[in-house]
Amino acid sequence: MFNANIVSDIDKRENGRYLLFQDAILTLFRLCEASLYREVTDAKLRSRIVSLWDARDRLMGTSFVENDPDYIELTEEIMEQLGSLLAMLRNNILAMQRIGEKLENLTADASKSPEDFPQYRQAMFEKTIHLFDRHIKPTLTFLNPSIRFTDGGSNLFDTINQIRDEYTTNYKHIIADHILRYSMSFANIFQPIQKVERQVDHFLRKTRVGMLQSNAMEFSFQKLKKLHKDTQTSSLKHLFMDSRNFSQYSSFVPGLKQHTRPQVYQFDFGDSISYYENIFSEIQLRLSQLEVAQPTTVQGNSHKDDLAGKRLERSEFLYKWLEVQPFRTTNDLIATLHYRLYDWLDGYCFTDLLTTVVRLNHKTDWDYQLATTNRFSYIVIDDNAFVYRRRRLIKMEKRNEQ
Repeated sequence: MFNANIVSDIDKRENGRYLLFQDAILTLFRLCEASLYREVTDAKLRSRIVSLWDARDRLMGTSFVENDPDYIELTEEIMEQLGSLLAMLRNNILAMQRIGEKLENLTADASKSPEDFPQYRQAMFEKTIHLFDRHIKPTLTFLNPSIRFTDGGSNLFDTINQIRDEYTTNYKHIIADHILRYSMSFANIFQPIQKVERQVDHFLRKTRVGMLQSNAMEFSFQKLKKLHKDTQTSSLKHLFMDSRNFSQYSSFVPGLKQHTRPQVYQFDFGDSISYYENIFSEIQLRLSQLEVAQPTTVQGNSHKDDLAGKRLERSEFLYKWLEVQPFRTTNDLIATLHYRLYDWLDGYCFTDLLTTVVRLNHKTDWDYQLATTNRFSYIVIDDNAFVYRRRRLIKMEKRNEQ
């Protein structure tokens, strides 16, 4: 392996020999085995952006001539840095997206051992904080397009745009477009990492609140347990727990009796006859008010009854019209009915169309079947546009012909 350049060096030590593999081989191993993956830290990202700053500064003084070896080597170096940085961040995303599964597994393991739950949760909390502070947060900060470094250096996207502007100014449009695609790829990585950051932050907040509540309850329980233990002695002076010290250090105990509590009316009025009589009298009073509020009928038909009668007559007229209407297979039944009624019925309105459509929906003694599509369309009645789902007629064979 050393002769094949797979192993770069051999380290001889007292307890054995260690093989130092090439970086490409280690990268291949890490891609094949997730446990060998090494997370991206703030120091690595900082070294990457410093390398891009150096390449940008050297690019501003180059000649941009195709036969210049310095220009060619610098362009290859910039492309190699952007490509390796993109690959490293993508691998980091794949590792971060498995964090949710890890947190679920850790929570499931913790629930299996209730006796060791406090110690286990504390270790899980510390491990998650380390992962969040050392790997997730630095990566999110590095890919944030609005971040500014304290030393005045430009962020990743500003640096890439400056490099791209240099190539565009010197008419190297192919390389500039290639760098633009790198910038878009880095921008697409920001959102998945931001989603992972929200999940981990929510887990940490929830775990921290749970730990604080658990610690407070455990502390109060130990205090009460000690006070109860004092009452189990043979001394008659300690028949009851002395809660004065307990109430002094607990801020929620003073004034506890003054707090309002929800009242249960079931026990107050469950067997009270007068309570039910009041309910019935209230109902009777409201019903009597409704009867008084109803309009008194005068001799002849009211305006409301006239409208209802006219609508009923118009509906029956439309039903008779539908019985003699010939139909054929169509892709838009509502449009067909609209144009027929618009040209034939006096005072045609939108309710007439609804009446015919509802009637056809309930019609069973005909050879067609209605089907509603997901496509929408418009009809115009009196300069008003109405949106509706299109219906079509499907031809059905008669049973005696099957």
